[in-house]
Amino acid sequence: MELLSSIWQIDKIISEELSNRKDNSYESELTRLLEKYREILKQYSQDGKRSIYQDEYIFKYMKKIIPRIKKLADLYLKGNIIDFNKVSLSLFNAQSNNETASAWFPTTTIRKDSLWYRARKPDLVKRFVREELFHVPFQERGKASSDRFSLPGYPCLYLGKSLKCVDVETGVSGIKAVSCFKLLQDIETYDFTFFSPEDQNDNKRLIKNLMTYPFKIASSIQTIDDEKHKDEGFKAEYIIPQLLLHCVIKQRGTGGNIKGILYSSTKDISNQIDAPLLYNLVVPTTFNREKGYCSNLNTYFSITEPEIVPFPYFDEKSVQFIQQEMGKKQFSQIDIDYDTSKK
Repeated sequence: MELLSSIWQIDKIISEELSNRKDNSYESELTRLLEKYREILKQYSQDGKRSIYQDEYIFKYMKKIIPRIKKLADLYLKGNIIDFNKVSLSLFNAQSNNETASAWFPTTTIRKDSLWYRARKPDLVKRFVREELFHVPFQERGKASSDRFSLPGYPCLYLGKSLKCVDVETGVSGIKAVSCFKLLQDIETYDFTFFSPEDQNDNKRLIKNLMTYPFKIASSIQTIDDEKHKDEGFKAEYIIPQLLLHCVIKQRGTGGNIKGILYSSTKDISNQIDAPLLYNLVVPTTFNREKGYCSNLNTYFSITEPEIVPFPYFDEKSVQFIQQEMGKKQFSQIDIDYDTSKK
């Protein structure tokens, strides 16, 4: 098969595989999907002659990356954090004649004035204010739990590209309090989304996608949330995405310009038609305060007052109308010293 200048064909195959998660271990699912990707590289060609996998540079890179991603999961699950860190350093620390894995991560610029959304389950006693739809305040970082692209105790701001996205991502059906966020400046992000419009007709980006795809797979495996697993405090599926968030935080501390990670909701990951509406954005805070909110994030976003959206009672068209109207509301930056304990 000829590989077009878009990664979408591979996204279609892999996202469908991701949607068909079996009730097996994360390690087994990770191995299955990585081997599936290796087989895809053997079937597709860029020049119509040899497979992508026969490209000497790609072959050498995959021979290094795929086993190390498997090794990371294995070491973490065995509690061997010292060796886990050693493998991580071998991937992400710059060394002579050795590019870091993150050098291949595709990036996307989220443009100024783009709109994003955040939802919370409403409080029955009080009305939320803007600050309470921002990130977990520093003095309450104990509420920042382990999740995909989320580090325990490290507040981050999580946004969805649409009301549909935040409704799905909150994981709780019902009425929600929602605020609309507007970007005040361009920000650069690592892009681990599926069916990204930026992937079309961009050969340089195509190569980056091919090289970094094993990380995208490892970060997009669905959790098993049935009665047996739903209350588990640890999810192996979060090991690699949390490592990638570490990568953002670390490079930002050394003067890097990557502010966050853009990724697809795993709840409906094979939905090609609505894919751009199901993108999530995570932006880590900067720990420069004992309490309150991140002054850096406050320069990136303005936000509307939270309003109640009765998702279960509205059809899709009505929700889209509410979304459009929210974009016309008044946007303001938050009070970074706001104290929720006084409410």
